[in-house]
Amino acid sequence: MTPAASVILCYHRVARLARDPFALAVEPERFAEHLAVIARRRPVALSALAAEVRAGAVAPAGVAVTFDDGYVDNLRAAKPLLERTGVPATVFIATGATGSSSPFWWEELEELLLPEGGAARDAPLELRVDGARASWTIGTPDAAFEVWAWLRTRSPRAIDAGMDQVRAWAGAAPAGPTQERRVMTREELRELVAGGLVACGAHTRTHPVLAAHPAAVQRAEIAGSREDLEAWLGTPVAAFAYPFGRRVIEYRAATVRVVRRLGFACAVTTDPGHVTARSPLHELPRHVVPVGLDGDAFEQWLDQRLAPGQGPPPPLRRAAARVRRGLREHLTPAGRL
Repeated sequence: MTPAASVILCYHRVARLARDPFALAVEPERFAEHLAVIARRRPVALSALAAEVRAGAVAPAGVAVTFDDGYVDNLRAAKPLLERTGVPATVFIATGATGSSSPFWWEELEELLLPEGGAARDAPLELRVDGARASWTIGTPDAAFEVWAWLRTRSPRAIDAGMDQVRAWAGAAPAGPTQERRVMTREELRELVAGGLVACGAHTRTHPVLAAHPAAVQRAEIAGSREDLEAWLGTPVAAFAYPFGRRVIEYRAATVRVVRRLGFACAVTTDPGHVTARSPLHELPRHVVPVGLDGDAFEQWLDQRLAPGQGPPPPLRRAAARVRRGLREHLTPAGRL
């Protein structure tokens, strides 16, 4: 018999952008269509869904909505639509960026490497950080992705140094204030959670690839994010989202232990799957929602993920998967992802 199952959805932004290279933004009209579909299933807060898992009884067809990073459009565009339909949500905040009017470093990187209407530069880009060196011929999205992938496993200090070198190569000043891409301020976070329909969760301070860092650094990032939010909001923060969110590649068993020992009630990944009574509370799966789906296409997409037969594998297959995952973690050194 297929276990009762629900799903957690991951969004980032609700906005109409002229440029969205990371495919993060759902247009407001589309998001309204998504919420209308969700409202006809069983919309459930992430905290309530985690409580069902803890109790060993997950009701079917539950849909929990989450957002990552903390963009201001979560408040200005998403919250009114959530209120209109009564759909609860959890927004995971990278607190080190809170209050900044500048974009995240990876958004600035993309603009510097692939300027709209710009031509590829003849000079190769060479970066030297933390004793490591790499160079690229820039001009394609693949090359820009390779630079991002190389930088993202570094420390915040090394990423800042790398971005300074990219700016020098591009002949550009640091990115200035932007309303379109900014994250929320502390006051806006308090406005976001007012009314109780939307909750905030921790998402580290600087959005690192946690698997590339020692356990002490991971703990400081994770605990610090929660401490920031609890100080600003005056309420406990019970949920955590792993940055980027894929097991082995971006977080590991050591990260899960840190999250568990810090006392989080639940944590979410970006590895897709059903949420059932057997789901691990500190590695709940999430489906990243494709941003271009209209209401009809979203309904089909969502029902496919809620469909029977999409649940967890049998116990022997789960055990074999755990062994394979453990071997990958053992054989892949941290920082070489």
